Amino acid sequence: SGGGGNRTVDQGEGVPLEVDCICRKGTLFWCSGKFASLLLCNMDCPRLCGDAGFWHEGCNNWRTLEWHRRLYRPPKYELRFCDDVGPTATAEAMAEAEIEAETEAEIEADSN
Repeated sequence: SGGGGNRTVDQGEGVPLEVDCICRKGTLFWCSGKFASLLLCNMDCPRLCGDAGFWHEGCNNWRTLEWHRRLYRPPKYELRFCDDVGPTATAEAMAEAEIEAETEAEIEADSN
């Protein structure tokens, strides 16, 4: 098991990474890495999310992510999936995104 979520090296070059590890904290959904299979994702994703202080939302393919995009819409929710943020997300980047989302929510609440 490798750190950081991107398992390209462990899975071999040219292996398509089709499963996203999605973490959640409050209204922020965050990609913590892409994996070649649901099995590989389920093995590492809960730890990756927990290490960053997020909950493990799930391992999802593009179809499930499209449903997430339809159900959890801005401005109430912030979605940062792998295709939006890149193939890996560090705990520091996830924490920064959480602070940014909280600040935006506070600004919006103050303006109402």
